[in-house]
Amino acid sequence: MTRIECPSCAIAIEGRFVPGGLVELDAHQLAFVEVFVRNRGVIRDVEAELGVSYPTVRGRLDAVAEALARQQSDPPQDRRRTLEALRRGEIDIDEAARHV
Repeated sequence: MTRIECPSCAIAIEGRFVPGGLVELDAHQLAFVEVFVRNRGVIRDVEAELGVSYPTVRGRLDAVAEALARQQSDPPQDRRRTLEALRRGEIDIDEAARHV
């Protein structure tokens, strides 16, 4: 169970949330994305800010792209398997809810 609360208005939301997208990136990947966006995707500027070469920037960008692509392909397949197991009666609704 996750609880998210706004410190200024005290509104809180509790529930089971499925993170995705940028939330799933590790700290280094997220820092790279911030630099990349701040520089509007201009690799030359990213190179200058990070003090790394073009191949390094491309490698980091490729790693982020691969991480995001994995997120898109894995969860739907897992959900399908869970829903199929539920349909076949192999698990109950509570078990399915824990996996979806």
